[in-house]
Order: sequence, then structure tokens, then C-alpha cells
Amino acid sequence: MEWVVGGKLNKQVADKLGISIKTVKIHRARVMEKMQAGSLAQLVLLAQAAGILTNTGPRYYFREQTGGLSSSAH
Repeated sequence: MEWVVGGKLNKQVADKLGISIKTVKIHRARVMEKMQAGSLAQLVLLAQAAGILTNTGPRYYFREQTGGLSSSAH
């Protein structure tokens, strides 16, 4: 999610994770559906409100307890 809210393209995320672009699109769509987000901007706001993301400057990072990406290394 860090890469998605950070503006990475589906292809970039797929390449980093070693998965297909289609898989990235499916996961993104499922997260947006579960969070009831109509746009990426709304997804970021909902994730922040739910405490999933923290704003630590110009980039957003998962909190460690979510099991998501927490490192600032890309």
C-alpha cells in the first residue's frame, strides 16, 4: 500500500513484488472496495483515519503493527 499511495504505477509495484500487473490491480480494487473508497485520494484519507497509515512527511508509511511495509527503504 505504501507504493500505491506513494504514486507508484501498477507495473512498478508488480515488478518490485514479482507479481503480475493484473494481480496488483485486483488487490488494489479489493482494498478500495473493502475500505469503500471511490478514489485513491479517498483511500489514503480512510487509511489515515483508520490508523493504518501515518504521515511522516512527504510519504506515507504503514505502521509496523499492521504487518505492512514500514521501512523507508524502497
